Formats: sequence, C-alpha cells, structure tokens
Amino acid sequence: MADNKTVFAYIGIGCVVIVGLMAIAAGACGVWVYSEAQRFEAEARDPEARGERVLSVLGAETLPDGYYPMIGFSVPFVMETALLTDEEPQGEGEEADFGERGFIYIKMLRFGQDEEELRDYFEGRTDNADALRDNGISINVDEVIRRGTFEQSGAEVLYVVQRGRVSMGRRGRGRGKGLASMSLIECADDSRLRMGIWFVPDPDPEADADTLDLTGTPGDAEAMQEFYGHFSLCG
Repeated sequence: MADNKTVFAYIGIGCVVIVGLMAIAAGACGVWVYSEAQRFEAEARDPEARGERVLSVLGAETLPDGYYPMIGFSVPFVMETALLTDEEPQGEGEEADFGERGFIYIKMLRFGQDEEELRDYFEGRTDNADALRDNGISINVDEVIRRGTFEQSGAEVLYVVQRGRVSMGRRGRGRGKGLASMSLIECADDSRLRMGIWFVPDPDPEADADTLDLTGTPGDAEAMQEFYGHFSLCG
C-alpha cells in the first residue's frame, strides 16, 4: 500500500510539474507574441529595419529595380512572408503600402496541403482556382494566359500567368484587374511550401491573351528569371 501511495505521489508531482511547465510555456508564448507584435509594429514604421527584415526573409542582398521593402514577417520554424511594393520608402513613422506593382513571397511548413491538387493547377491539368484557395492563397483569377517552368537558384519554378485581382494593403490598392504570375517554388528534399505572387497592371486590358505583349512583365519567363534571380529561393 505504501508503494502505491509512493507511486501516486510521484504521478501527482509529475502532473503538477507538467501543468507548471504548460503554464510557463503558455506564458512564454504570450510574451513572445507580444514582443513580436511590438517588433512588427516598430519595423512597419522604420524603413531601415523593414528593409533588413525583408532582405533576410528573401535571402537577398539587393531587390529588383523599382521595388522596395514593404514588410517582412516570420514565425520561427513555421512560416516566413515578405512583401515588396513599388512605392518608395516613407519617412520614420510612416507605414509602407502596396502601389500598382508588388510581390508576395510565402514560405511555410507543409500542413497537409494537397500538393497534387496544386501541381495539377500549375501544370495545367485543371483550371480550377479552388486549388489555390484550398491552400490558403487568396486571388481572384479571371483568365489563365500561360504556364511554364524554369530553373533558378537550384529550384524548379512552376508558374501560371493570369489576369486577375490581387487586393492587399490598408488603402485597398491593387484591386483593379491586373496581370499576375503565381509561382510554385520546389527545392530538393524540402519540407516547406514556397510560393511567389508577382503582380503589375495589365499592359493592355483590351488585348486578347493570344496577342498580349508580355515582354518585361510577370508573364515573360526571362523577366521572371531575372526578378527571382535576386532571391535565394532554396535558402
């Protein structure tokens, strides 16, 4: 009986320790969330800190011409996001926002995403944009123009060029119909889902897809390679 009491005592102590550790972890998590929110707000208003964070997420030393850091955000071991805008950095205390052109980069752990469904969309076996929404990518697709692949920085980049609407930023800019390329970035032995969205105004909204001049736009494979060449895609 004494032995049973001893066992139960140890179990009870163990439970108390576990509950205590969980409380400490919850408290630490709360502190981390608060500190990250403070840091995020500070970086959003500090052009220099904002730039350093964005370059770090992208693994870049320089950005494509005409693009500036908007914001970078990361949750350790879970996800990283970087946003570029064509608006020049504002002064201290001013938040950045999207202009007419922008770029969104997302790198996150694969949380059971239906990769086959995504590949079907990028490789043209389906035009069902639900494949994007089902994987947490919000974009309204009006027309698919072309698909393709290229190699860049040790990655295979699958892309879809489309007319659509990308609505981001507190002023709601970028709502109009534009041209966007969405890229699925695949690195060898990678446990992360990596995607890029590069969007610009439609160069000729009245032109048919077959006659639309895509030179120098997100619909131009050479332009995409040059654009993505600034980033360490598999870093």
